[in-house]
Amino acid sequence: INDCINRIGVKINMEIKVSIIIPVLNSIKYIDECINSVLNQSLQEIEILMVDGGSTDGTLQKLYEYEKKDPRCKVLHSKLKSCGYQNNFGLKNAIGEYIAFVESDDVVLQSMYEELWNKAKKYDLDYVKGDFETFYYLQNNEKILEPLRSMPKDFYGNIINSFDYPQLLICDIYLWKGIYKRTFLIENAIWQNETPGAAFQDVGFAFQSISCGRRVMYVDKAYYHYRRDNQSSSVYNVNGYVFLKNEFLFLEHLFENKTDFSKFWPFFYRRLSDMVQTRDKVMVFSEEKWVDVLESLEQIGKIFWRGIKAGRVQEKDFGEQRYMEIIMLCKDPEFYLRSIVFKHTLKKEMWNTLLNQCQKHKHTILFGCSITNRRLFAVLERNGIVVDAFCDNEEEKWGTKSCGIPVLQPEAVLKQYEDAVFLIPKKYERAMCDQLTGLGVQIQQMIVNDIGLDIATAFVYHYNKKKSYL
Repeated sequence: INDCINRIGVKINMEIKVSIIIPVLNSIKYIDECINSVLNQSLQEIEILMVDGGSTDGTLQKLYEYEKKDPRCKVLHSKLKSCGYQNNFGLKNAIGEYIAFVESDDVVLQSMYEELWNKAKKYDLDYVKGDFETFYYLQNNEKILEPLRSMPKDFYGNIINSFDYPQLLICDIYLWKGIYKRTFLIENAIWQNETPGAAFQDVGFAFQSISCGRRVMYVDKAYYHYRRDNQSSSVYNVNGYVFLKNEFLFLEHLFENKTDFSKFWPFFYRRLSDMVQTRDKVMVFSEEKWVDVLESLEQIGKIFWRGIKAGRVQEKDFGEQRYMEIIMLCKDPEFYLRSIVFKHTLKKEMWNTLLNQCQKHKHTILFGCSITNRRLFAVLERNGIVVDAFCDNEEEKWGTKSCGIPVLQPEAVLKQYEDAVFLIPKKYERAMCDQLTGLGVQIQQMIVNDIGLDIATAFVYHYNKKKSYL
């Protein structure tokens, strides 16, 4: 410990409050933004363990520079290209009272660890978590933030026994939202799965910590910013089904003989179903060739089938349609694969038609400044379609800008832009179409869409055609 104290340059009687572990592999585009946000923490008694998995793009040299500049930084070398192994290795080398994890393309608010540590110490918490916001950059370098409340409102600010709330497996699978008492992790043997790659090991970590937590708190503040515009992110990875299969086989084996886990099983399978559905959509929309899809789906189907035979998977937990799809996945994975490819290909073709319609008009207008329309703006931008303006019914927004373009009154748009096409969120289809019709806009000038509704699918759409930007 004396060596560590000398390294961080603090007094003998000052202890490390939070060890911040950053698993890194070829993150040269984002590493400065990430580490600088950690170095700027208002909490000074921290150590930053940067665990490199064998970077070859200049990232490792960057890490050495940070280690030289700030004694709180330390570079660790992982023998495996595995985010789970890297995080475990960091934990084994950490000396902080609490542990935090940060992904190397994300950023954290300056007050994050001080405020969470104060809560943790005051209430002697096993772990404490805040909320997070997703973010992405437009081509003009504007950063778009999207608040995301992931927890039920009545969870915030209370000390809870997380073991009593198995529904947390649905709404809280993000290990990087908070800090964990190091002794809590070690004593309960909470380690991440050390499979290759950097996808979904946080799911297993969350399942373990939730099932073991006895004094837990959630804070109603978004401290963490999670990047959406990194094409290398795990959500878009062509090994997605492989990673998912590996993680849930690991969890199934881990919890199979734990009788006190029984109330968690329905949520285990719901989480698996949700993640499979996301992979289904992203695979089709990414237009990339994915790895071992059918083989992995067969294994995932077997996980569900074992759950069905054990009475853990029931129709009431999924709804009739999804439950029938799960049965299809169990009995005929190849047919399931053909059906989801067909379903999502139809939707992709609808999106392609939308883009083609936009190109037939001189101007493109987005009706409403909602989060979904800002995502749509980013998708259109990545596909070479210029959006001229937003129109909105809220008077206080008129004359302002969103995504770097003007926000106008609908009537003003009609006067300023001839031959414009209006993109309308499906949620507000009837009201917006009726309003535009009353203003004299022709039905062929209105395009109803839901592109921005599903953020993962929206941001993978046509990425392979715009890699030069990303």
